[in-house]
Amino acid sequence: MTTEAVTEPTAAVDDIVAAATPAHMDVNHGGVGTVAIGAGGPMNTGTGSQFAMGGQDNDYKLYFEMPGRQRRFRDQRVTSFRVEWLRDRFVAPANFLAAADQLAQPTGVVLLVGSSGIGRRTAAHMLLCPEPGAGNVVRLLPAELEAQAVEADRRAYNGDDVQPGERLLLDLSEVGTEAFRELQDFLPSLQPAVADQRAKLVVVLAAEHEDSLRPDYRPYLVRIGSPDPISVLARHLESAGLRGEREHLITHREKLRSASMAAVERLAERIMDARARDPRGSFERWLVTGFRADEQRREQIERFLAGRVDAPSRALALAAATLEGGTAEAVFSAQQLLLKNLDYESEPRRTLIELDGVVPALTDLDLSVGVDPRGRVHFEDEELAPRIVEYFWDELPWLRNALADWLTSVVADVSLRTSDLTLIADRVADQCIRNRQSELAVRLAREWADHSSLEVRSAGYQLLGRLLSDERTAAPTRHHLYWWSRDRQLSPRLSSIVIAACVEVLAEMYLDQAVVRLSWLAQHENGSVRYQARDALKKLAEREDRRDEVLQLLLEGSRFRAQTFASVVPPIVATTLPTTDDGSMSTAVRGWQRVLDASDAGPAGRFLVAWLDCHADLLDEGRAHDAERLLRRLAAVCRGASTRLDTLFTTNREWIDAAADAEVLQRRLRTAILVEQTIREIARSTDTSPRKASR
Repeated sequence: MTTEAVTEPTAAVDDIVAAATPAHMDVNHGGVGTVAIGAGGPMNTGTGSQFAMGGQDNDYKLYFEMPGRQRRFRDQRVTSFRVEWLRDRFVAPANFLAAADQLAQPTGVVLLVGSSGIGRRTAAHMLLCPEPGAGNVVRLLPAELEAQAVEADRRAYNGDDVQPGERLLLDLSEVGTEAFRELQDFLPSLQPAVADQRAKLVVVLAAEHEDSLRPDYRPYLVRIGSPDPISVLARHLESAGLRGEREHLITHREKLRSASMAAVERLAERIMDARARDPRGSFERWLVTGFRADEQRREQIERFLAGRVDAPSRALALAAATLEGGTAEAVFSAQQLLLKNLDYESEPRRTLIELDGVVPALTDLDLSVGVDPRGRVHFEDEELAPRIVEYFWDELPWLRNALADWLTSVVADVSLRTSDLTLIADRVADQCIRNRQSELAVRLAREWADHSSLEVRSAGYQLLGRLLSDERTAAPTRHHLYWWSRDRQLSPRLSSIVIAACVEVLAEMYLDQAVVRLSWLAQHENGSVRYQARDALKKLAEREDRRDEVLQLLLEGSRFRAQTFASVVPPIVATTLPTTDDGSMSTAVRGWQRVLDASDAGPAGRFLVAWLDCHADLLDEGRAHDAERLLRRLAAVCRGASTRLDTLFTTNREWIDAAADAEVLQRRLRTAILVEQTIREIARSTDTSPRKASR
């Protein structure tokens, strides 16, 4: 008798991760104060002036368990250090005082609505922490709704979770209209608890949510406007130690009339860069340099497009910008593929042998782009390439699907190097995240992940990881992963990517959701996929700080599967769990009891054979102490149920009878004798008399 046989995976998850994972991943969502670098994986900041950074010494902490609660969820807290950082750069938006008055009411709730880019989230922090102080800590409530994950539907917030005097922020500004309608149903359980605990709750809404808002919530609603951009710019510059006459800033007011707060932050950064390059210059000169930087790039792009109306030139410029830093051969190949995808071959054109060389063609674009000695394409202005790509995506939205098809053709090009594929994955992620084109990006990630080439699949994994790591695309991407994981016929290639993303990205932020998806994949029709998913769950459970939570999640409700649990907690693990541990050890014992009691798992004896084999192996290796510990764990599993003792007794006898030869028989007898003694000791100590054990 053996546990379920497995086949080796068709593509190792580790290979995919190794091929796609850079040394570190950093995310910049819009300028000063919005850089996020995660020590254990990418972290998220959102748009505008937000909070950042991962690692030991930052002010971003993840809490996976509330005190006294068994429910686990990802909980983020913003400390007073970050709140004060925001305060130094904050300018109150229109109607801010009305929002503060509403929050001061006994209900303790305000719904903050406004247009994108006006700094709604920063305003929420200031509403929750109106006065400076070391105790200003804001708890961020996760906004996503896993409504489809029936047995995994783990609400991330609930009235029971509200603590006395807490400052709570729920940002719903990025959720879709349908999801917002459903999310409203959970607010009634939260609002009374906020009032009872004298806590404060700010809910941030998008302008388009207002029409979907329930009538009983409208008294809490306050519409805020955009703060004065000149004042915001001045605060950013002053916080960086750059002070100047306000009249210098006012002369540029018209240029900032419709600018988002993220754009103002980027401008402040460029002005400070200008000062660093020209420390003896005047404040006005630094302002002009900062303002002109973006204008000059846009003018350069517009001049190029006005003078280059032919498809080959525009295709070459876009290919060079998309693959900036890649090889010249890759850029040329990408240009040709774009022309082909746009049916350019149907127009009169020169044959390939008539085309100019790559270097002359790039030079002729008049975009200050060339090829370095290593054969890689570079723009003289390092910020021009992303602006060119942004221009095509923003100004020609009807081209997006065609560009997506083109990029799929490009990554499938066998002549591309791995570094070129990495560049493409990052550039696609940048554009799709910036435009919140999650559906388009997920489609690309799925197509790449299902490719026959490991390098292309790794690019798909990298794209998927970026989408999961940014709050603007994370929620819909997680939903896609959920439905993919439930597809028992999902291709092994795509399954490997999903498994890798769950372990390396999702588990760092939402461990429960990673376990849910891996649990579904552990029931896949393909043996290789089952093996990889169970192995991934086993890896997640190997970390001490995660083990108990992973095991608890595997035992929840209808998610429990005997074979999966037995694979994640094999008998040998019993020798590594601390004897005094009241968490993981007791959970492991309880799980194995369910494994043996599961009616749909087949004969329980096939699972017990693994324990017997493990005990015999430990004795052969001279590890008598570990063998004794294993037997104590097995006794704990079987204690309290005569049916388990019966099954252990029978399995033990059958295991001896199945010995292939005298040598194997002798080896097994040592274990069998000790097991039978253990069975009788259990029967005496618990005053039970298992029918077979009493023979």
